[in-house]
Parts: sequence; structure tokens; C-alpha cells
Amino acid sequence: MATVTQEEFDVAYIRRSQEDHKRIMDALKADGTLTVEPAVNPPPEEPIVDDEGNPVTDEEGNPVMQAPQPAPAPTELTVEVDNVPKEGEPVIPEGIVVEVAPGTQNAAAPFPEESK
Repeated sequence: MATVTQEEFDVAYIRRSQEDHKRIMDALKADGTLTVEPAVNPPPEEPIVDDEGNPVTDEEGNPVMQAPQPAPAPTELTVEVDNVPKEGEPVIPEGIVVEVAPGTQNAAAPFPEESK
């Protein structure tokens, strides 16, 4: 199963780059499915502490919390594919038909021998 986080998927949707499209298509060819994982919950807020380690409070006696730090936006789409063998070639599950456009085959591969 190929997985990607919701945040990475959203940023990739905004960017709409060819590299992101290729990664998604490669993951789909390898596994046939792409799972979008929900966003990770932010860490809990912590109060600000003074030099002595005591929580700082406002005029009403409520603890003053630290400002939340935004997570940096991902700069590239990371798709994790579970069924990639050791040599790095994705395995296409049975029942999935992958068609290649004419002229895009590997030119370095030898031509099949024709039987006469």
C-alpha cells in the first residue's frame, strides 16, 4: 500500500508539478492504491516558565502558553510504497494492466528476434 500524508498531498495539489504527478503515478503502478494519512496532531501547548522554572501567569492567574510553532511546509512529495522489492523495481499486482505509449519504450533494449 502506498501512503502519503494529507499535508504533503495538499501542498502537491497546490504545486501541481510533473515530479509530484510522476511519484503518484509510480506509486499507483506499483501498488494500485494510494492512501492519504490524516495530519499528525500538533504537540500539546506548554506554559512559559520563568528563570526559576515556575509557570508565568497573567493578571488573572492563568498560565501564559507558548506560541504554537508552525510546521514547515513540505517541499517535495514523499510517497512510501510498501511492496517495492530490494532491487528497487515496483511490483505490479496481478489484474493491473499498465499500458505504455508507443515510442516510450526503452530504446537501449534489444529488439525481439523475429522468427522467419
